[in-house]
Amino acid sequence: MSDNRELFPINSEIKGEKDIKSIMTVYASRWRIFLFSILICFMVAFVYIKYLSTPKYTVKSSVLIKTNLPLPTVSNFVALNGTANFDPLSSLETEVELLKSDDLLRSTLKELSLSISYEINNKEIYSKYSPIKVVGTKLDSMSLGKRFTILIKSGNHFLLSDDDGKTTLHKFGQEVKVGYGTLTILANPNVTSHINNEIVFYLNGINELISKYKKVLKVVPFSEKASLLQLQLIDEFPERGTSILNKLMEIYERRSFETKNLVINNTISFLDERLRYFSKSLSGVERRVEQYKRTNELTDINSQAASYVAQADAYTKNMSEWAIQIDILESIENYLNEAPNQYKLVPSSLGITDPTLMDLINKLNELQLQRENTLRTVKPNSPLVKSINDQISNLRQNILENLKNIKNGLIIQSENYKANSERFRSKVDKVPTMERDLLEINRQQSIRQNIYLFLLQKREESTIAKSAIVPDSEIVDSAWADPNPVSPKQLIVYLVAVLSGLSIPFAYIYIKEFTNDKIRSSSDLAHYSTIPSLVEIDAFKFKKAKNMTYNLQNAVLNKFELIRAKILYSEEFKKSKVLMVTSSKSGEGKTFFSVHLALSLLKAGKKVILVELNLRQPSLQNALRLSQSAGVSNYISSDNHSFVDFIQYPDNIPNLSVISAGEAVDHPSELLMSHKIPSLISKLKQGFDYVIICSSSVNISEDVYVLHDFVDHSLIVVRYNFTTYKDVTSINKVYQEGLLTNPKVIFNALPNSQTSDKIDNKAKNNRNKLKRAYI
Repeated sequence: MSDNRELFPINSEIKGEKDIKSIMTVYASRWRIFLFSILICFMVAFVYIKYLSTPKYTVKSSVLIKTNLPLPTVSNFVALNGTANFDPLSSLETEVELLKSDDLLRSTLKELSLSISYEINNKEIYSKYSPIKVVGTKLDSMSLGKRFTILIKSGNHFLLSDDDGKTTLHKFGQEVKVGYGTLTILANPNVTSHINNEIVFYLNGINELISKYKKVLKVVPFSEKASLLQLQLIDEFPERGTSILNKLMEIYERRSFETKNLVINNTISFLDERLRYFSKSLSGVERRVEQYKRTNELTDINSQAASYVAQADAYTKNMSEWAIQIDILESIENYLNEAPNQYKLVPSSLGITDPTLMDLINKLNELQLQRENTLRTVKPNSPLVKSINDQISNLRQNILENLKNIKNGLIIQSENYKANSERFRSKVDKVPTMERDLLEINRQQSIRQNIYLFLLQKREESTIAKSAIVPDSEIVDSAWADPNPVSPKQLIVYLVAVLSGLSIPFAYIYIKEFTNDKIRSSSDLAHYSTIPSLVEIDAFKFKKAKNMTYNLQNAVLNKFELIRAKILYSEEFKKSKVLMVTSSKSGEGKTFFSVHLALSLLKAGKKVILVELNLRQPSLQNALRLSQSAGVSNYISSDNHSFVDFIQYPDNIPNLSVISAGEAVDHPSELLMSHKIPSLISKLKQGFDYVIICSSSVNISEDVYVLHDFVDHSLIVVRYNFTTYKDVTSINKVYQEGLLTNPKVIFNALPNSQTSDKIDNKAKNNRNKLKRAYI
C-alpha cells in the first residue's frame, strides 16, 4: 500500500516521481468503493429522473415573414398578383421583437386562460385535462398566489376551501364570491371520474407568466438569406406549449391584418367624405342648369361663335385640370390642419403629379406606420416615440409649405388660362349673355363631375384592395412538440452519476491519503528511516487460549520461521544472543513479536528466556497468564533472592522461561540503572542460547538507552497504519545518535496480499537460500 505521497508526489522530499501504473494500482485496489459509489449514484439518478424531476419538452413552429413591401397608396393597393403591398419597415429583426413582445404574450396568455393553474395529488396538470374550469372576474392583485382546494362531491356539487381553512358547498356554474373577487367553477366532461378527489387551483400573476415564458421563448431566423423564423418554446406540458405557440402566431397574424385594414379604412373614409361633398356640389350645379334653361326657355346654342367657343373651351379644359389639382391640394391641406388627423395616414396620391409632394407624403405615412408599430412595444412617452412625433411634426410643416407653393403656382397658371378664355369670349360679345351664363354653369358642372368620377374610381379601387389584403406573415409549420424531453436528459444525468460515482471515492481516497501520516508501506520506512528492515509480518486474526497461544495463519508462522532462519544462519546474527524488542510507542506488537520469536526459536531446539524490562507498561504477565507477579523489579530490589527464583514457565508453552517485569515501581529508569542488570543479562547469556528482552517504547522513556550496552541486536516493531512518520523519524534520530545497537525494523500487521500456499512456498525458498548462503 502506498500513501498520499505515492498518489500525489507534491512533497519536495520525494526522490523521484511515482509512475502512473503504481498510482493507478492504489485506486484499483479500492475498486469495491468505486463500484459501490457508482451504484449509489445510479440509484439517485434513477430516483431523480423517475420521481423528483419534472420533464420539459421543446415545442417548435415556423412562420414566413413577407418583407420589403412598398407603402400602401391608392394607386398601388392592388398588385399584379392580387395581394396588397405593405410595410417596408418590416424586417426580421423587427418581427422577432414583435413576436417576443410583452403585449403579444399577454394577449396569448389571456385568450388561453393560463393565469389559473391546477394541481391533482400535488402535481400540476394542464388545464385541458382538468375536471374543472375556473373563471375569475373582478379579481384584484390580492388574489395572486392564493390557493383554493375543491373536493368534488358529485357531478353538480363541490366543496371549496381557501387558504384560511373556510369550506363552503357550491354548485358548478354558480358564482362564488371570495375576498378578492368572484369565481365561477365550471365542470368539464371528465368531472365524474374525479368524484371525492381534491383539485387545487391558484391564480398566477400575468406579469410573472410573461416573464416565465419570455425566458423560454426563442425566435430565430432559419438562415441569413431566408425570411423564415423559427419559434421555440420549452414547457412542462407539450399540449400547453403547442397551444401557446399556435395562439401566438394567430394573434400576430391577426394584428398584422388589422393594421393593414386600418390603413385602407382611413383612405376609404377620406374618399367617402369627399364623394359626399362633391355629390352635393354636382347636384347643385345640375339644378342651376335645369333652372336656367327653364327660366330662359333655351333649347339650342347659336353656332355663330363656334370657333371662338372652341378656343375658350380649350382654356376651360386646362382650367378644369388645374382646378382639380387645386381642390385636391386644398383637401389635403385641410386634412393636415385638422387636429384629429395629426397621427393618421394621409392619402398619398389623388392625381397629384408633383414628385416632391408625393415623396414628402410617402415619408410622412412611413413615419406614421413606424409610430404605430413602435407603440405596440413601448409607451407613448418613450424617447423613441417622442423622436418620431418630432419628425412627423417637421415633415407635416414641410408638406404644408410645399402645398402652399404648389397651389400658388397652380392659381397663377389658372388665372392665365382664365384671362385667355375671357379674351376669346370677348370676341363673342354678340353671343347672347344667356349663352355665356350657360357655358359658365356647364363648366362648373364639368369640373365637379370629373372630380366626382375620379374619387369614385379611387373608392372602388380601395374596396377591391381591401378584399385582397393578406397578412405579412404566413404559418409554415404549426406548433409541434418533440416527444423526447429536453430536460432532464437521461444520458447526461446518468453520465453525471457515473462521474460523481468516480469522483466521490476518488476525492475520498485522495483526502484520506493526503492527510494520512501513518506508515503504510516499506517505501515509507525507507523514506523516513535509514534503519534496515528485517521482515514484514502480515496481519492476522487470532483467538487467545488460557495463556499466550495463538492460532496463527501459515503466512504469519512462515514469517517467524524466516526471522528464525536469519537469526540462526546469517553471519550478522551469528554471535547475537541478547535480542531487545522495542517500538516507538505502545500498541505496535512488541509483546506479540517477542513471544512468537521465542516460540519459533524453541521449535528449533534452542533454549530461550523471555525477559520483560518494560517496567512502565508491563503486559507479558497478563498475556502469558503467569501465576506470580514477582519479576525483575523484585529481583533488583531484593538482596536475598537469585534470578532463578523469579523465572516462570507458562503452562501451555513448554520449555519457555519467562521473567516478568514484576511489581510496579515509581522510578523504573533508576531501577534499570542498577548494577544487577548487567549481571542478570550476563548470567542469562550463560544459561540460555537466546535472551529476548521486551523493553519499553523508545519515544516514551530512556529505558532503551540504558540497555544499549547489554544487547546484541535491537528489533524495532513498526505497525502498519498505526506508527506515524513522526514516530519513525524519532527512532531514526535515536539510531543516528548511536543509542540503538544493530537495529532492525520489524514491519508488523501488513494487510494480506498473497495466499498462504504462496507464502509457504516463498518462506521455504527463503530458508533454503539463507542456509545455502550462511552455512
